[in-house]
Amino acid sequence: SPALRVVPKSVLSGVFLYMGVTSTAGNQLFDRLHLLLFVWCEENRPRGLPFMRPSRSHESLPVRRVHAFTCVQVALMGGLYAMTKVGAVAVAFPFFIGALVFVREWA
Repeated sequence: SPALRVVPKSVLSGVFLYMGVTSTAGNQLFDRLHLLLFVWCEENRPRGLPFMRPSRSHESLPVRRVHAFTCVQVALMGGLYAMTKVGAVAVAFPFFIGALVFVREWA
């Protein structure tokens, strides 16, 4: 559109960066990464996170299992990012995204 040509690219990049950073609050992956990387003591662990609270159907998950799932999820995300950089494999990217549904169900 003609209006977007007037706006500098740096302004658009800043808006998208702001939107990305503000959307990380409340995202479970980033909450679990924070828990994995920065929270070492048992008494400092937040109890309000949904995956740390017991529910009616099951008790709360052990922290080691939450960390293991986080590491697997980050490794798969890194693999998908690396896959987009290889031209010959990038065509199959949507199929690998679809395969992550089964990985999530299994884990």
